[in-house]
Amino acid sequence: MGIIEDYQAGMKIYDIAKKNDVSLPTIYRTLRKNNMKLKGVNKKLTKEQIKEMIKKYKEQKKVTYKAIAKEYGISVHTFWYYYKGAK
Repeated sequence: MGIIEDYQAGMKIYDIAKKNDVSLPTIYRTLRKNNMKLKGVNKKLTKEQIKEMIKKYKEQKKVTYKAIAKEYGISVHTFWYYYKGAK
């Protein structure tokens, strides 16, 4: 299967990139060029959600940033964007 077919089948973008040995931006660009609706991209969190998420990460040593990102329905990249912006 190709990039579009893998995405339509529900494969995660990271896994598609790994399978095809290309970067994430290449996958996003390919999907956008083919007018694919990207799931979960640019999800906006409220200020309260961001504060809560960062507090949870700082205070709970056993909770990983990946688990927190998943809980809030965002990518790990988006988590770090919010985290770095809060400093």
